[in-house]
Amino acid sequence: MTNFRVADLVAGVSVTNFGAYAEYIVVPGDGVTAAKPSNLSDEEAVAVFDGSITALPFLRDAANLRPGQSVLINGASGAVGTAAIQLAKHYGATVTAVCKTANRALVSSLGADHVVDYATDDFTDNHDTYDAIFDAPRDAPIVVN
Repeated sequence: MTNFRVADLVAGVSVTNFGAYAEYIVVPGDGVTAAKPSNLSDEEAVAVFDGSITALPFLRDAANLRPGQSVLINGASGAVGTAAIQLAKHYGATVTAVCKTANRALVSSLGADHVVDYATDDFTDNHDTYDAIFDAPRDAPIVVN
């Protein structure tokens, strides 16, 4: 069963065989796919899946975020970090985002309650505490509870 027709533009992620670098791939009709919004480029559409699919299990399952908790998101302006901000807000957390100066407005617009500019401040030197710390470097994220 599928919700798509031949020639529909779709975007998604293959979480079982990781063949996403192929021009064509067969995925289950009920898999992680959606119609590609016409106002997004292919690169923009795939970034939505990349960030959210990576951030979700860490925030939901590993950190077990709940309303009223606080989370620090290091690397908050990349694909994974921007998704993490939005997901953390969805779960009701207070979000502190760490990014460079040029991305302050971006992370604030996505819901960050506090922004730390790593070019001028070292978040490891402050005395704030968090229920979870989400590190979204260029490699796999790390969550510390």
